[in-house]
Amino acid sequence: KYLKKSLANVRNGRLHPSYRQIGGPTGRMGCPDVTLQAIPGSLVDLHYHPPKGHTILIADLPAIEMRIASIIAEDEVLIECFRTGRCPHKMMASRITGIPESEIGKKSPERQKAKSANFGFLFGMGSKTFRENALADGVEFTKEEAIEFRRVFFEMYPGIELWHRDIGLQLRESTEKIYIKKYKKIEPAIRVRTISGRVMKAAGYCAALNYAVQGSGADMLKLATIKVGRELRAKALQTKIIHLVHDDIRLLCPDSEVEQVVGILNSCMGLVADQMMPKFSTLPEITRIPSK
Repeated sequence: KYLKKSLANVRNGRLHPSYRQIGGPTGRMGCPDVTLQAIPGSLVDLHYHPPKGHTILIADLPAIEMRIASIIAEDEVLIECFRTGRCPHKMMASRITGIPESEIGKKSPERQKAKSANFGFLFGMGSKTFRENALADGVEFTKEEAIEFRRVFFEMYPGIELWHRDIGLQLRESTEKIYIKKYKKIEPAIRVRTISGRVMKAAGYCAALNYAVQGSGADMLKLATIKVGRELRAKALQTKIIHLVHDDIRLLCPDSEVEQVVGILNSCMGLVADQMMPKFSTLPEITRIPSK
């Protein structure tokens, strides 16, 4: 089904989706005809084939949702984690298993479990929903493990716990209600803000947490994209932005321009991130896909 929709939008050997500047309630961009923001992992290699003499660059802001949440919640533990260059997933894995962070690999099952827990509980999932979502992503938890990871998550990040409690209190005191068609029920609604001050209305506990974080990420990506585009034009480079995926920018770049463009990405994306999250430095992680 996904491939069929993709092929319907292929012209001259390339996929041409249409973009909506505000494709979702958080302000994220969307591709309504073919969802290129959610390419299945098994199909990623089918979508990226730079022509000879070119490289695709993918510039991704690392752990951006946790970074944003640390600022919104003023969680000093997470802020210090990012300030000192530690990995929150390794930190969580070490806390659970007792294995030193230095011995936990990036692809290790301990880190993968911790990563699932960090992102699941960050947005208000209960243990049961968390287990179901993690299993869909290929990470399995027992009922006891899920409960323990949730307990440790809030024990590690007291600022995040206070933020969650505050959102819950605001929702309980709210007099505004919204009917959620997807779930066929009425939810209390509150107004939440992105780091840049943009206001959104969110209905329900998980949405209120999610909107503030993902909305901030959307603001950050769009500002960074504008800066990168201006720099490419100012330097008369042939590199073109070909895709945006929530928190990363993807470009098709002549091999002769790769190093110059990497410098532009570090400068522009780092500057926007530092303006919105000044308590620590954030540079993009850049993946290179060369022509075959």
